[in-house]
Parts: sequence; structure tokens; C-alpha cells
Amino acid sequence: MLVTGRAAASALLSTGTPKPSSAPPGRRAAAHPLVDVVRARDPSRAAALEDGFALGEQAVDQLDAAREAMKEGRKEAARQKVERLKAQLQALHLLATTDPEAAAREAARLARQLASAVRAYVQSGGQAGAVSGAGAGAAPPLTGTDSRAGGSAGSSLADPDAAFAAAARDAMARLKAILEAARAAHADREDGRDPTATDRRDASRRLAGAEATLAGPRFAPASAGPRLSLLV
Repeated sequence: MLVTGRAAASALLSTGTPKPSSAPPGRRAAAHPLVDVVRARDPSRAAALEDGFALGEQAVDQLDAAREAMKEGRKEAARQKVERLKAQLQALHLLATTDPEAAAREAARLARQLASAVRAYVQSGGQAGAVSGAGAGAAPPLTGTDSRAGGSAGSSLADPDAAFAAAARDAMARLKAILEAARAAHADREDGRDPTATDRRDASRRLAGAEATLAGPRFAPASAGPRLSLLV
């Protein structure tokens, strides 16, 4: 079972300060050659120094594990957000022809949420560019087909990053189809006015940004620099 967010960090850090004896002696001596130098000059201080190094390493390991757990929590939240959006699209497509203005307005809102979920997933270390962009722009027909079908197929992929990208692209394609239906509903107006234009432009811009993120190179977290040391 996945432990997410702050709960993961609390669980990992609540183990308390590790005892000096909990670190393998071999690792401590090998990891810190300075201990050998101190031992040669003052054997009485060598053991305390060795324990201090071990405690510092273990504390850093716990912080690293907590950070990774929090990233996984944010990725899982993004996955769930996309699935909720797809469920809403099931009903939204029914408005595309009967109330195009409301449909375009809601599509713009969902496009903002989708773009936010994609951005959060990638910023948390997800390699959303793992899925090929082939066919990503093809919008599915506006029928009563269960919009969760694409998510089920994506979820079956072995790579969770690929599954997320597939689910996000499925939602994007359905939003594009809704926006097109809203545009078509006003295409024949004699006054040429399109009350959906502003919302459609906003939604299209958000979707383009999300697609650019998905189509980018495989995400590689920036180097965090040298390993943190708690010792002076």
C-alpha cells in the first residue's frame, strides 16, 4: 500500500534518532577514513566520532526516503485528479450541442485542472514524456462511450509514467472534441458572434501547454548537488 504526502514523511521520521549500534561498524569505518586518522592519534575519541558519522548518514538517508515518499504522493494525487476529470467529461460531452456556452466554460476549467495535474506529475519526478505522441491529437467521437475506457487501458501499462501520460492524452483529446462541438454549434450564426470563443481559446492554450509537457524529453530531475552532510 502506498503511503503518501506528509504521512509518509512523518512515518519515516517518527522512527526516532537511531542508536549508534544500529549502523554496521564496517560501513562506518569504510565510509569515514577520517576515523582512522583520529584513532591513530586519540583512540578514545575514535569511537565517538565513528558513531557521529553513522548517525549523520542515517539521518540523511531518512530525509532522502521521506522526500521520495512525498514525491510519490504528489504523483498519485495527479493520477487521481486526471481520472476524476475523465469521469466529468463523460457528462460534459452531452452539453456540447445542447448548451455550447456552458460546455466551453466547463471545458476551460477542466483544461486548467488537467494542465495543473500534468505539471505537478512531472515536477514530482514523473517521466511523462515516456509515451509516444502518435495519435495524441486525435479526438474521440462524442458518443456515450465510457470515457474511463482509455484510463483502464492506460492503467494496464506496466510503466506508471506511460499510464499517466496515456490517461492525460485521452482526457485532452476528449476536451478538444467538446471544444470543437461547441464551436460548430455557433458556426452558422448570422451575426457571426461566437460566445464560446474566449473559453475555447483559454482551454486550447492550457491543453497546448500540457501537450508540450507530455511531448518533451523524458524527465530527468536536476542534480541535487553534493550529498547533504549533517556534520561540521
